[in-house]
Amino acid sequence: MARSSKDPRLVVIHPSQLAGTVLPVRPGRRSLGRGHTADLRLHDPHLSSIHAALSQARGQTSVEDLGSRNGTLVNGEPVRRPRVLHDGDVVQFGMVRARYEVPGSAGMMPPARRRQKRPVRFDIDRQTGELQLSYDRHGNRLCAIGDARITYDRWGSRPRTLGRWLLEYDWFGSRLRKIGDIEIAYKRWSSRPKMLGTWEVEYHRWSGQPRRIGPYKVGHYKLGDRVRTIGPLPISYDRRGSRPRHVRLPDGYQALPDGLLLALFLVLYLQTERENDRRRRRLAERAWPS
Repeated sequence: MARSSKDPRLVVIHPSQLAGTVLPVRPGRRSLGRGHTADLRLHDPHLSSIHAALSQARGQTSVEDLGSRNGTLVNGEPVRRPRVLHDGDVVQFGMVRARYEVPGSAGMMPPARRRQKRPVRFDIDRQTGELQLSYDRHGNRLCAIGDARITYDRWGSRPRTLGRWLLEYDWFGSRLRKIGDIEIAYKRWSSRPKMLGTWEVEYHRWSGQPRRIGPYKVGHYKLGDRVRTIGPLPISYDRRGSRPRHVRLPDGYQALPDGLLLALFLVLYLQTERENDRRRRRLAERAWPS
């Protein structure tokens, strides 16, 4: 059956080798993935064989994640249940981003009547495209990622909020368990997260440093354990190379998607925890020399 020019569609905008690919959305339910059995196939290694489903009924299109490894997001928010799409929404399957378009729609933004949580927005240096990481007056604690403020408990040892999200810990206060409604899972006795919501957290075998969070690869400098990149975000440090100070946003980004902000925060949090552990060990060695 010939495709009508009025049919809704997903138009791939990233990565570059798939940009411009059109995925028609038709009545009924269709699967999307990289496998041969998927109704809508995209050749990308970050997609699961059957990654997600698109459904159209009664004039509405919805997307549903089907337990994929790298997750599905709409406007930067993880999809945990079927979610209705609106003209202009950006849907991310793993690392593939596509814009939902409804031909003949009045605009490329969601209807004004629909209230929606928007991605956290920031004061961005328009010349450099960099996002600032701010610290307290002693330079010890990260206090903000752009406009997303980070507050701490009364002792100043644990972050308690990240922007609009409340941070929750386990009963001993040693392991971060939730960021907002996003649960963080661990192996039984491990201090390293294994899941961030539906995203798997992978680590380097020998160093124990995170190397991937869901669809976002984490890069490190060869010397030391400083984080160099998180997904598309390069990170720069101060003159001494001890503190991350800026994050460069990719071209076209006016806001940091929630999922990418969560991954960035978790990586910086884990890096800080490793530094604190080393500091405590040094203090213990000085107090109790062998």
